[in-house]
Amino acid sequence: MKIMILTVPLRDAPGSTPPYGALSVMQSLIKAGYDPELLDINVYRQPDEEVQGILLERRPDVVGISAVVSTAYSYTKKLCLFLREALPETRIVVGGNLCASAEILHRFAQVDACVLSEGERTMIYLVEYYESHARGSEDDEALQAIKGISFIDGSDRFQNTGYPDQIPPSQLAIPDFGIVEKFSDIDHYISPTISMSFSGDERFARNKEKYANEAVLYASKGCVNHCSFCHRWDKGLRMLPVDHVIETVRRLKKDYNVGFFQFADECFGTHRRKTAELVAMIKDEDILFEVGGVRVNTIDRDILASWKDAGCTAVYFGMESGSADILRQMEKNTTIEENYRAIDCLAELGIFSVMQIVIGMPSENHRTIKETGDMIEYFIKNTGIPYVSINFAQALPGTPLYEYDRLVKNLNVTMPEEEHYLELVSNKNAADPKGLVNHTGYSYITLRGWMYSLYQRVERCKCEYLSEPRLKPGAALFYVLWLHSHGSIARLAMRAIGLVAPSFVKDATAPLRESDIGRSATLYRWRTYLNFINVVRIIAREEGPGKAVRRIGEHFFLSVARLFRRNKPIEELRTVLKKCAAEPESHSETNMQPLRNGR
Repeated sequence: MKIMILTVPLRDAPGSTPPYGALSVMQSLIKAGYDPELLDINVYRQPDEEVQGILLERRPDVVGISAVVSTAYSYTKKLCLFLREALPETRIVVGGNLCASAEILHRFAQVDACVLSEGERTMIYLVEYYESHARGSEDDEALQAIKGISFIDGSDRFQNTGYPDQIPPSQLAIPDFGIVEKFSDIDHYISPTISMSFSGDERFARNKEKYANEAVLYASKGCVNHCSFCHRWDKGLRMLPVDHVIETVRRLKKDYNVGFFQFADECFGTHRRKTAELVAMIKDEDILFEVGGVRVNTIDRDILASWKDAGCTAVYFGMESGSADILRQMEKNTTIEENYRAIDCLAELGIFSVMQIVIGMPSENHRTIKETGDMIEYFIKNTGIPYVSINFAQALPGTPLYEYDRLVKNLNVTMPEEEHYLELVSNKNAADPKGLVNHTGYSYITLRGWMYSLYQRVERCKCEYLSEPRLKPGAALFYVLWLHSHGSIARLAMRAIGLVAPSFVKDATAPLRESDIGRSATLYRWRTYLNFINVVRIIAREEGPGKAVRRIGEHFFLSVARLFRRNKPIEELRTVLKKCAAEPESHSETNMQPLRNGR
C-alpha cells in the first residue's frame, strides 16, 4: 500500500521546527512494515501544479495530511478537493489541531477520516482498515472500533469514536532525522543561522569553534494549563524520558554538528525534578540552549541560575498580559507578581528573553492595556532587552475564546459561517490584523490602535533607558503632515516652511513605522489621535473608503454606548460559557462537543 505523509503551510513562511508529528507517524508506519513517503510542502512551498504532478505520479493509496494549526485550512481544503477529483480511490486522512473542525473537513473538504489525537497508533489502524476495505465497501462498525478518529457514516452522520489512550512517554520514538534528510531539506531545519541569544552569550565564541549548527527539539509534550485562547491537542503534560532527549542531542551533535539547541516545549520546566535531571545531563554535553514555554510560577532565581550554568542563554515566558483581570480571563493561573518576579530573575542573571504579549481578550480595555504597557516598560528598563512580541488573541476552533465568539457574540454559528471563518484566518499569524476578529467591546480601530500604542511605548523605552536616538523634529513634522494629506503634499508643505523631508522617506505610503511615534515626545502625547488617523488610512487603502467610513461609525457608536454601559465583573471564559451553554441539539453537535471543549 502506497502511503504519503504531507505537511502543509500554516502561515506565510515555514518555521524551523522539524515536522516531528509527521515524522513520528512515519516511524510508526515503518515499524509496522509500511514504506511511507514524506512530501514536505510546508518547507518547499511548491506551486500547486508541481504538488499535483507529484501526487498524480505517485498515485498513493493513502494520503495523510499533517495540519498542526487551524490556519492550514484553506490549503488543506484545496489539496483535498484536488485529490478527491483526480484520485478518487485515494483515502484522505487529516491529523493535527485543524481536526478541531473535523465535521467541516468532512463536509467541505471531503476528508475520509480525521485523527483526533496522536496519530502513531491510529494511522496504523486506519491503513489496516483501508487495506481490507476498498472504497464503496465501507464498514461503519469497523471504523467505530478505531479509537481517535472521526468520519461520515453510511447514513451521512458525523461520527467521533472518542479519544484513545495516550502513548506512554517511554514508547514515543526518538526522531529519525534520516527520514527528513531523505525526503526534505535537512538544511532548512538544521542550519548555521544562530539565534541572537546564543551570539550574545560570552560562551558563544568557544562553542562556535566546535559546532556550526542550530536545531529545534522537545523535552515534553503538552501543557499543565488550559489557557482560554490556546488549543490543547494533548491532554496534560508528558515529560519525554531524559535519556531519549539526551540521545537526540547526541545524534544531532554527531551527525549534523549541532551545538546550539532550542527547546520549543509548550511547558518547559514544570516538572522540577525531571527538568533538573535533564539540565544536569545537558551540562555534560557542553552545548548552548534556549527554552520556551516556561511558566512564570514554575521557576525561581536558583532554578534559572542552574539552567544558565548548564548552558542556557535564553528563557521565553508566556506572560501574555500585565493585567490581573486579563490573566484571570485567560485562565493563565499565574499572577502579575509572578510575572514581575520572573523579570527580576532575568535581569539579575543576565538571561536573554523576548516579552510575549497577547492583547484583545473580551474584557480588554484602556486600563488593562496601560497595565500591560507598564509591565513592558519594567521589562525593558530592568533587563535592557528591547524585544517585545505582541499578538492579537486569535480565536481558533477548540478553544474557549472561539466558543465565546460562537455562543456569546453569535459569530460563526452555522457550519458555513464556521467554514468561512477558517478561510479568513488561513495563512494568518496572530499579529496580522487582516481577518482579525474583534472580541472586545471596543472598536476595531481602537483594537488596532492598542497594538500600535504598545509598540510606541517600546520605542519610547528604548530612547529613555537604552539611549537610542529620538526622532528629529523634521521627521515628526513630516509624519503629521503626511498623515493628514498625501505624501507629495507633505513634501511641498515642508519646502514651503524651509524644511526638507527626512532622507529615509522613500514613498508616500509609509514615511515612518507606526511605532516610531514613540521616539518623539510630542507625537507620543498625541498617539491616540494619530493612531486613529493612521488606522483609518490603512483601512481605506486596504479595504476601501466605504469600509473605513463604517469602521469610523462603529468607533463613535461604541464610544458613546460605553458611557451608558455598566462595567461587568471580569470572569474566566469557561465560567461565562457554562452560563450560556445549551445541550447539543443534534447527533452531529453531540459528537463535535468534545472537540469544541479541547483537551
